[in-house]
Amino acid sequence: MFHNVDSPVLDRRLADAPENRPGYAPDLVLLHRYTHTGPTNAGTCMRYVALRQKYVKEHVELVNEVRGQGALL
Repeated sequence: MFHNVDSPVLDRRLADAPENRPGYAPDLVLLHRYTHTGPTNAGTCMRYVALRQKYVKEHVELVNEVRGQGALL
């Protein structure tokens, strides 16, 4: 579904994604990208902040993955 994503945290979250939330998977992929590369302009920065506030647990796991601490259990 999503190409060039090598994140175990993202893979696990997408596998457990609820069926009744159609925007969940694309939002997580964007959150993963912004967490790894950072926002590039004011618009993507605002989107990143909104996604961080909407998906707090997912963001914490992705940040820990970037820092090399692995996934939280």
